[in-house]
Amino acid sequence: MKIRKLETRCDLVTTVDELIVHNEVSLVISIPVGVQRMEDGFVVQIEPSVAALVDDPGDNLRIGPGVALTLLALWASAVEMARQSNVRATYHYYNPAQNGWDLNAVSAYCSTWDAGQPLAWRQKYGWTAFCGPVGPQGQEACGKCLRITNTRTNAQIIARIVDQCSNGGLDLDYETIFHPLDTDGNGYNQGHLIVNYEFVNCGD
Repeated sequence: MKIRKLETRCDLVTTVDELIVHNEVSLVISIPVGVQRMEDGFVVQIEPSVAALVDDPGDNLRIGPGVALTLLALWASAVEMARQSNVRATYHYYNPAQNGWDLNAVSAYCSTWDAGQPLAWRQKYGWTAFCGPVGPQGQEACGKCLRITNTRTNAQIIARIVDQCSNGGLDLDYETIFHPLDTDGNGYNQGHLIVNYEFVNCGD
């Protein structure tokens, strides 16, 4: 019985390409050797001791339930690494619409790599700076998307990372992200929101 590619609701995928159950005893898994980084997501690193058993990338490897559980544990760990709860989110006036959605105009850190993206890409989501405790940092975070939830009201929105920050959390554009999340006004009064975030596929 074939089971679809392992995916999570936060759009992370493992290096496990295909999982086939044989008589509920052993598994056959197609494993690319090494670590791969996929656009708008992450992959689980297969331990070298496991990858070494594969003669060539893409070869099938028959493993027992014990190793299968290890791989699934790695996968579950990656899911947790892609999200974080109770993070402080401040706001910043990027004013993207007034600035023509121009990353250079607002001196965004990610402008070095993403200023040349099409206008449709730059205005698809509101903007945020990211320096959260969990997830990629610096250039690796640029262009990725977060689903952000206001823990007080459960309001949700998707934001694109265009900048870095130093507050240990998020610095949201006020107009496009912070204000829509702050549905009861408490965040503005407090000067920040407490949010959960998870990395999601931008759908570009």
